[in-house]
Amino acid sequence: MANQKHLNILNRGVGHWNEWRKENPSIQPDLSSANFSEKELMRINLSGANLSKTIMSGAHLTSAKLTRANLTEVDLTRAICLRANLSESNITNALCTETNFSMANLTNININNTVLMKSVFINANLTNAILNDSDLTASVFLGAKLIKATLNNVRLMGSNLMGLI
Repeated sequence: MANQKHLNILNRGVGHWNEWRKENPSIQPDLSSANFSEKELMRINLSGANLSKTIMSGAHLTSAKLTRANLTEVDLTRAICLRANLSESNITNALCTETNFSMANLTNININNTVLMKSVFINANLTNAILNDSDLTASVFLGAKLIKATLNNVRLMGSNLMGLI
């Protein structure tokens, strides 16, 4: 369950949240099981945050910092993660259908047993990413970097892999 103090700070706005993060760099935010559906979270700093079981469907996470975040069982359906930094994050048993990860930093990310159907990874960096047992059916990877990525038991039927690096 989310830390109520952390939720209260975030509810005051992204600017207030980011300032609090600067002043409290050693605190690992706990926003688990919170509902951020359709929320404007552009440029938010959620690095190292516990976001497990969080509902972020339709959230606007453009240019958000989510490095080393725990995104286990998160719902990112139709979220906009354009230019977001999710490097070294853990996305396991999650639902990310129709999510836009275009130009996102997904290096060293761990994605296991996750549904990413119809998601967009245009020019995304997935270097050293681990994507195991996930469903990427009908996803778009135009110009994406999958250098040294691990894709074991991944479903890619109908996906666009043109320009893949």
